[in-house]
Amino acid sequence: MTISDERPPLGFISIDVILHRPPGDPFNEKTWPFPLIREKVDGSSEAQVVCSGPYDEDFINKFVDAGERLAKRGAVGIITSCGFLAMAQPELAARISIPIATSALIQIPSILAVLPVARSVGILTVYADAAVF
Repeated sequence: MTISDERPPLGFISIDVILHRPPGDPFNEKTWPFPLIREKVDGSSEAQVVCSGPYDEDFINKFVDAGERLAKRGAVGIITSCGFLAMAQPELAARISIPIATSALIQIPSILAVLPVARSVGILTVYADAAVF
């Protein structure tokens, strides 16, 4: 019996911005030891993501559509790389048919669970007024 070295791809959803993404960045396929496939949410912007209120339904629907396109293309899970998208984690996880991890910030409850009660987690953000965690 031969074991195939073919690994299933990870999906990545990005907003519609142009950023330099060097190796090590989650959007760069050279970062991963397995295939990475990407979908861009057309018409999305940093201003839509970095906000203090809930995301509008159209914005969320575009992320769900991108996630389902990734699933149809063979992705076994999805990531993004914007911490603010952690606010959308519950809804996206409920609506996309494969696992999605929107942000490393979704690990905060697990980190808090192992810290002494008097300790806290610090978060640095680009726009403090928008932080709602």
